[in-house]
Parts: sequence; C-alpha cells; structure tokens
Amino acid sequence: MTAYGEPNAQAAAAERGGSGRVGDAGVGGERELAGVRSVHRALDLLERFDDEHPTWTLAELTTASKLPKTTVLRLVTTLEQRGLVAAIGPGRYAIGPGFLRWSRLSSASMEIPPAVRSAMGKLAADTGETANLYIRVGRTRVCLAQAQGTLSVRHSIAVGSALPLWGGAASKVLLSDPPVLETDPSVIDDVAGESPYGSDFPKKLRAIAAATGERGFAITHGERELGASGVSAPVLRSDGRVVAAVGVGGPTTRFNEERLPAYVQAVRRCARTISSTGWSGFSAS
Repeated sequence: MTAYGEPNAQAAAAERGGSGRVGDAGVGGERELAGVRSVHRALDLLERFDDEHPTWTLAELTTASKLPKTTVLRLVTTLEQRGLVAAIGPGRYAIGPGFLRWSRLSSASMEIPPAVRSAMGKLAADTGETANLYIRVGRTRVCLAQAQGTLSVRHSIAVGSALPLWGGAASKVLLSDPPVLETDPSVIDDVAGESPYGSDFPKKLRAIAAATGERGFAITHGERELGASGVSAPVLRSDGRVVAAVGVGGPTTRFNEERLPAYVQAVRRCARTISSTGWSGFSAS
C-alpha cells in the first residue's frame, strides 16, 4: 500500500486473481475486466448514499459492501479526488460537490411532461392523498415527481429521494417489470438481501412481484414506515415494459376497506392516462 492508499502492482493483481507479472498470458483482458469490476464497485459504493444513510465511515462501507478494506479505501480515495465524495470528518464521507453539475443537467433532461403532471394532480385531488411517481434506479426507487394531497395530515416523500426496493407498493410494481422477473432474477435477490427479513425473502418477494404484475396494482401497509400505507400501479410502455410506478401514500388509518377500492380505481386510472400519453419514462435501470 502506498502513502495515498493505492495498492502496489502485485497487491492489485492479487486482488484481481493474477500474479502481478507483466508477462502473464491474457493480462490485457484481465486488466480490462478488473477495470470494469472497479467501476461497478465504485458505483455500488455511491448507491449506498441515500436519504436514510447520507454519510458513511470507511468501516461502515466495508461492512455493508463486503469488499476488502483496502479496496474500499482505494475506491473512496479515487472518488474523493474526482469530487464525487467528500470527507466531512475523521473517516466519514458524504456525497461530494462534483454531483451538483450532474444534478443540474439531470433535472433539465428529466423534465416531467405537463400531461403527466396533470394526471397526477387529478389523482391527488380525487383521493386527497399525495401522489408520487417513481422509477427504478438500480436497487432503489427514486421519486421523480409529486402532487401534494388536499388533506391536512399527509405523508410526503421529497422529490429525488432514493428509497429501498424491498418495501412499499411502488417497489412491488417496479419489480413486476417482465425483464426483472424473467431475465435478471439477480435484481430481486440483491434487493431482498438488503431487507431486514430472512433468507427466504427473495422467493417471497419474487412471488409478490409476479402477483402484482398479474393484478395490475399493489397495496402495502407499514412495510417501510409504520403507520404509512400506499397504493401503486404501473405506467406501461407500448411493449409492456414497466417504466414507472404512480400511486398515492398516506396514513394507514385512511387506507381502510371503505376507501381502498376508490383509491385503487383512481390510481389505476391515473396510470392508464399517463401510459396513453406515450411517455416512455427514463432508462435508469
């Protein structure tokens, strides 16, 4: 290890599974694969910064990522040099100022069409509950847009918030996307692995996602936050892909047998309206 946290050539090669000798056969291909792996690992570390975990220590990142401490140190050092993370105290890091430029560009390019916002506004007015629009980004769901409800007691999520995919009605809808269920089952395995539930949860979550796809909506109570409930339905692309989840959330006391049928009807109507506009969402998964 060098003074700046960079491993020497042999240590780096050992981490890749090689000997570190330049003359090794296939070393170019190994380096290319190792480079791709390092990118994925760095992005995985960045994804761990969210509203619930705005800061991390190196020790916490090492434990959460299950990566070697030297690897985490090397990746964090590189991310810090590029301004993507910033040290805010001894051994503690937060998202860095380098993201401000990308955030501004993202906001400009991901503007929600007026027709979509209008449909969400009608949903909020019809139900009195706050309406949210989510997309899947890796192992999280991100709130793209929101229409505040009309009732005085509301449950709101900040636009831009990234929430875990293992809980909540919108998560079930997003995980019902056919490629997630049929082509890349590792997504649900990874999501379930981050939940507070047991080893049998991946199988259960996959079954729930499949049932959600067949039913066309999801209802949850207190999965992510005690006392909060939600109803969500898929926004579909013309080829059947789930590009977003739209729904309402609020106090569980209001999501009762008397109100739920009307909530489900309003949410599904909103989802169909957005789908009919031709809005194809954003490819962020």
